[in-house]
Amino acid sequence: MQTSRLAAKIDSSMVYDNISIYHHSFIFTKSKWAVVQQAMEQKGSNAIRFQWFSDTVDKKDIANEPHTAVAASVHKKTIDLTYKENSWARAGSLEALDEYSNIITSGYPGRHKLLYDVDLSSTARKAIEMASTVNPKDYKELLLVKGVGRSTIRSLAFIASLIFGKELAYRDPAAFAYNLGGKDGIPFPVQRGTYDNVIESMNYIIDASNIDRQEKIDALKRLSAYIKA
Repeated sequence: MQTSRLAAKIDSSMVYDNISIYHHSFIFTKSKWAVVQQAMEQKGSNAIRFQWFSDTVDKKDIANEPHTAVAASVHKKTIDLTYKENSWARAGSLEALDEYSNIITSGYPGRHKLLYDVDLSSTARKAIEMASTVNPKDYKELLLVKGVGRSTIRSLAFIASLIFGKELAYRDPAAFAYNLGGKDGIPFPVQRGTYDNVIESMNYIIDASNIDRQEKIDALKRLSAYIKA
């Protein structure tokens, strides 16, 4: 399924450097879908979990802030090409695709040599040439071109940075971290006192919130499931 392929491509190639998706689940009904996939750093033992839900995905740009959650055991800043602040780079990658052959890597300003590891290897060049032949009409079609992976996607973003004279934005992609610990003791055992305090605070927030009675009841029911656990 095309959406499943795109989710895997985006998370493996656009969010973090040097990760590999090793678990991918696509769940769907007649009208909605969700993705849960797990990645591991190629160097190290840190795992990253990505979650998607169809209702929150930008229909005009599937690569624009697509996640309902990104959970990681560590926090670090990276060039996240799904970041809304990098929307210009996604759009500019199509122009970069047309102009890449005119870019002479030896002519890059020194600051780009320091900031970016631009990969225009023979493999990346062949993938870009293939994409140029396909002539994608939008970023989604570019992502679906066979052979276009992390190095190609990032190379085009770097070239777009040179064309437009803008720096790519960094951020910590993780929206959630395991700050209460894990049941398996990783990264550390669950801190029951902190866990209970968080649930108590959430209970207070829900009870005091300005939502209708049924929504409040439903929210409290969901919260009670965690309290029982």
